[in-house]
Amino acid sequence: MKTIKILLPIVVLFFAGCKEEDAFKTNASDYNVYLDFPENKNYDLAKEELSFWTTKYEAAPNQLTYLSKMAAAHGSLFETTGDVNHLYKTEAYLKDVNGRFNYENAASIRALARNYISQHRFRESLELLEKAEQLGDGKTATDKMLFYVHMELGNYDAAEK
Repeated sequence: MKTIKILLPIVVLFFAGCKEEDAFKTNASDYNVYLDFPENKNYDLAKEELSFWTTKYEAAPNQLTYLSKMAAAHGSLFETTGDVNHLYKTEAYLKDVNGRFNYENAASIRALARNYISQHRFRESLELLEKAEQLGDGKTATDKMLFYVHMELGNYDAAEK
């Protein structure tokens, strides 16, 4: 009974404080000024790059460098907009490139690993970086990325090596 006498006022005060308000207190015009970017040169440049390389790729779909350039343009669009769909498009292009190279090109593998890092898919990135390390090309770049991924995964001993 004592517990009820103690808890009842607390519950009443709690529900009294949970009153729903009908009015939205923030005025959109107060913060829209910070969200509108009338001119974004990086975005415009990335869109132009994507359009250019897409046109080139459609004319010559056997050119893998065009796919890589399209992936890079989508990466730039992600950086300027934060739209994760660009990350997924980058991933698709890079998987296609790596598939055509049979995962034998360390630079392309690192590019896909970098994309996975952006998606916080560190374990998958680690697998790719270990493959790039075995190939040996660009060892310094691969080692730097391996250090970062090992730190993110908490593999501090491996990161130190």
